[in-house]
Amino acid sequence: MVKGSDILLVNPACQDARVTDDDARQVPIGLYYIAAELLKNGFRASILNLAGTKGDPLAEFDAFIRNIKPDIIGFSVTNPSRMNAMACAEKSKEVHPDVPVVFGGPAPTFLYAHLMNACPALDYIVPGEGEITFLELARAARDNTPEVKQIRGLVYREGDGIARTGPRKLIPD
Repeated sequence: MVKGSDILLVNPACQDARVTDDDARQVPIGLYYIAAELLKNGFRASILNLAGTKGDPLAEFDAFIRNIKPDIIGFSVTNPSRMNAMACAEKSKEVHPDVPVVFGGPAPTFLYAHLMNACPALDYIVPGEGEITFLELARAARDNTPEVKQIRGLVYREGDGIARTGPRKLIPD
């Protein structure tokens, strides 16, 4: 496998126990869509479901990333899972400081500025549909082409501020 090709996609745990946890333990279908697009394009993609863990999700994440060194770590974040996602982002920078951390999903789509400000470990946000944007970001990381400004549908840090590359067209049904 080419260096830069190992991608970890994470479904973080909800902050509090839910009345019924069956829905909270399910991996969002968007992670499967992104993984499929990555696999189709020569990347290796793994999905870690922290919402399904019986123990401490942060400890499980820590152990998992210490055993592998992903080239990018992406999280599908909802409002109930944002605290675990941010804790895992911080942990990922502690263990692998140079590995980019990406948030996508419903919460970052609408709260991108808040999450970028609240989580210094966060490098990128992919608002909206993430399949193509995440693929292009993975290619840029693998090929060591840092021109992220050209990737539509991306939020990133620029100096002390936050930059957006503008919306990406929706994927046709």
